[in-house]
Amino acid sequence: MKGKKVLLIMVAPILVATTLIAVRAVNSQATEARPPVVMPCPNPWHFALTQPPPSTPTPDKTDFGSKYVLPLAPFSQKQNNKWFLDTFAWKTPGPCCQFMSGTLTIKYHALFGGQVGSPTSWNDDFSIWRNGVQVPGSSKRLYPQANPVTTGQTGTLTIPLTAALVAGNRISFAVEDDTAVDSASIDVAYCCLRPPDVTQ
Repeated sequence: MKGKKVLLIMVAPILVATTLIAVRAVNSQATEARPPVVMPCPNPWHFALTQPPPSTPTPDKTDFGSKYVLPLAPFSQKQNNKWFLDTFAWKTPGPCCQFMSGTLTIKYHALFGGQVGSPTSWNDDFSIWRNGVQVPGSSKRLYPQANPVTTGQTGTLTIPLTAALVAGNRISFAVEDDTAVDSASIDVAYCCLRPPDVTQ
């Protein structure tokens, strides 16, 4: 009898521990198998704007710093060696709104064609600026680098936007001096918990 009692005492904790492990495994599998719940945005808000008009861009001085030099290059400028600077700014849609997605698109043409490797429109860049400095990683070449560029050659560049790039509800960008910008468009979307406070 004494031997049987000892056996029962030893087996009981093992059964309890095994049961707990089995229950945890089942619960873990149930949690992992549960599909994510995607809730629709209760109050989507959208802002889109294309320039020109106006024919003269409106760059934010604080974003461009020493790059801001008058007179400003207009849209579809005719003269090369002149940087194009512009800023898109909009009112916040409300205190309970979160940026979801957006794009910035520019259409442009070359003012000064040239061969591969030449200091002409061929090596012109697009870049985003904030608080007086160029945003790291924002620089993009405007023309295919494997071929020469001809004067008047056109192009379109679309930049996906992030919450960091549009912080403060604005974005400032520059285009190098041998390229004319013909138009610029911004399109941003927010999700708001309550109906937006402003209408654009």
